[in-house]
Amino acid sequence: MGWLPWLLLLLLLAVLLFFGLRYCSKQDAAVAPATGEPAISETAAPADGTAGTATAAAIPEGAGVVAEERAGKPMLTVYFDTGKSDVSNDLTTAAASVKAYVDGNPGATLAVSGYNDPTGNAAANAELSKNRAQSVKAALEKLGFAADKVVLEKPAETTTTGTDNAAARRVEVTVKG
Repeated sequence: MGWLPWLLLLLLLAVLLFFGLRYCSKQDAAVAPATGEPAISETAAPADGTAGTATAAAIPEGAGVVAEERAGKPMLTVYFDTGKSDVSNDLTTAAASVKAYVDGNPGATLAVSGYNDPTGNAAANAELSKNRAQSVKAALEKLGFAADKVVLEKPAETTTTGTDNAAARRVEVTVKG
């Protein structure tokens, strides 16, 4: 019976290793490194007129943040769970490149635009998009962005029914100027 404590210890270590690896893999998948390609997944053109292409690998399952570049400037796409406006903790890490750019370019401002999936009540979806954009704005201000540098901006176009719902539940943070 002297081997029973060792077996239990080994089992405990195996369980800790399993859950530790799962946690790390979720963290790595949530923030995609900037590749220079836009990670916009929408059927409507972005407000700045540059068309994006859908990259399914860049869209996290549920809430998450993807940092990319558009027109040589950093941008963030914040994804949300269905019906939620809670900002993912991944924003802190992903916003570093945007913060560095804004700090180095005093004339730069951030445009925060909220989108939603086209299913359900249109009025409720519009309110949810607005709440998500306000949540992202507040989170950016907590990260040290000046309030006058973060502007809520209504998207130029709405999401259509042809867009993947997970890709449509997002807020885009783009650098202007």
